Amino acid sequence: MQSLQGLSSPQRQLLYLAGLNITSKQPEKDKLKHQYSDEEFEHMKKLLNEIENGYEHYFYPKPDDVVDEDWKMRRMIAMPTFLSYFNQGLLNYEEQIIERVHGLLHSIQQRNLQSLQSKCFLTSLKFTIS
Repeated sequence: MQSLQGLSSPQRQLLYLAGLNITSKQPEKDKLKHQYSDEEFEHMKKLLNEIENGYEHYFYPKPDDVVDEDWKMRRMIAMPTFLSYFNQGLLNYEEQIIERVHGLLHSIQQRNLQSLQSKCFLTSLKFTIS
């Protein structure tokens, strides 16, 4: 398994990535990949962190921003919501997460959309959670 170092929240970020993978349509011309190189995985980690940092940058004023009451009010609402999501992640027991992921992967395997074995993914997920 590639290193998870460098991810700010591996469990949350990998579940986000898995969700994107499951819900994104693959162009027909692209061949289905079952394994990614270390370089590709490092690039994915970089993108996941950029996505997270992109949200964070929203909360700080830019040099040309007018910091008025409306600007402050929007941040007073959005910032606690984001921080709650970021700091708490999924509020489920480990067993609930594993059951949910197993159900998703089993459904995908039934439709022959992916040859990913749920047992392999769940082993990785258990490692990430612990």
